[in-house]
Amino acid sequence: MKKTVAGLLLLAIVCIATVPYWFGVQSEKSYRQYMDRLAQSPNIEVDRSDYKRGWWSSVADIEIRIPRLAMQASLTHDIEHGPFPLTGFTQRILAFDPVQAVIYSQGTVHSSRQDGGSSSPLSVHTRVDMLANTVSRLDLPSGESHTNSGQRLLWKRVNGEFSSTSGGDSLTGWFESDGVTIDADGGNLEVGAITIEFDMNKGTSGLSLGEAIIRTEQLAIRGSENSDQDVSINDLRYITSSGESNGLAQLSMLTELGHATYSGVRYGPGTLSLVLKDMQAKQLAQFQAGAREGSITLNEILLALSTGQPKVEANLEFQTEDGPVSGVANLVVNGSQVGNMGVFGLLSAINAVAELGAPGPIVSKMLALGARRKLRTLEAQGKLEPPSPEQESIVVAALVDQQLQGLLAQKQLVQDGDRLVLKTVFRDGQLTMNGEPVGLFGSGR
Repeated sequence: MKKTVAGLLLLAIVCIATVPYWFGVQSEKSYRQYMDRLAQSPNIEVDRSDYKRGWWSSVADIEIRIPRLAMQASLTHDIEHGPFPLTGFTQRILAFDPVQAVIYSQGTVHSSRQDGGSSSPLSVHTRVDMLANTVSRLDLPSGESHTNSGQRLLWKRVNGEFSSTSGGDSLTGWFESDGVTIDADGGNLEVGAITIEFDMNKGTSGLSLGEAIIRTEQLAIRGSENSDQDVSINDLRYITSSGESNGLAQLSMLTELGHATYSGVRYGPGTLSLVLKDMQAKQLAQFQAGAREGSITLNEILLALSTGQPKVEANLEFQTEDGPVSGVANLVVNGSQVGNMGVFGLLSAINAVAELGAPGPIVSKMLALGARRKLRTLEAQGKLEPPSPEQESIVVAALVDQQLQGLLAQKQLVQDGDRLVLKTVFRDGQLTMNGEPVGLFGSGR
């Protein structure tokens, strides 16, 4: 009896000692598969990846770069092997919460440029379950970096949580930040508190499908010199969703805003929706793969459009103090007509109708903005002495009336009550505006 108990005890000790090593092997396998997927991304370059496997735990080091943003990250991963890692061992045993591994990642994010500013500490905590699915929690304090084009990127606290399946076919999660600013010579872009949520899955065709939502309290675009070009948007929400059925893919994009201000003119609330449907999913997946690799050609674009009848529907609705601005557009591509005729085949295959209408005062205000910019340009070139406010108002009013009468005479705009309307039709390679033909290649008016 004592020998049996001793044998069982010895077996238990051997299992306890060897199981973590086996989980370490599995963790390394999952880690290297993830690194292989990361290395295939066209936007990320892996400069270094080292892995040292131990019995109870392992250590991995990685350095990656994002060339387009001139950003670099260096991380050290402390990987505790399952099924019950040493950290939190008692709690996991009592809760019977076995895992393949728990990973504690620490490192820095900084610019890859020499003048790129200071680095920011980055920490990530990842749980790898028994099926190699992962859940990660990220925390990045405020920091700044410089892009290759000389822009300065500043961000406030960023954190988030995301999960993925073992094969990378599913990715869900969220990120949030207190704000992001991009400074450049021509002005800056400021984004207030922002939240990003996503739930993406790989479809049967290989397309990445699902839903993503971006919300921000405020977005402002400011020019460095000309405040007439400043744009402020409040309560912005952008939603994109996609799916596939019977070999056809659909994509919808919806933008909603509380209100926007452009050069003193207030718009909103407003919505802009865009729907693409009846696209061949397999061809679109090939197109998506080529786009990721940065190797898209005109022939591949035409091929993606040459089967079926992909459709595009767009709707615009903005409220203003002078009345609503509204628009609608529908486009159909007859893929059978694209054939081997290249761009001309594509033009003959497109049938599109679009209509945009706005209150007369809104059109006049937009024309006035353009007139004032023209005056500022002439002043900067020394071709015009700065006029007095009264003189400028008279000149701008005359220019607006002249432009408006010209647009009406050429039927680029038509009067519809108190609204001005533009209706365009493109069919059989011919474009018409408000019923008047427009030559695309030097013919027509």
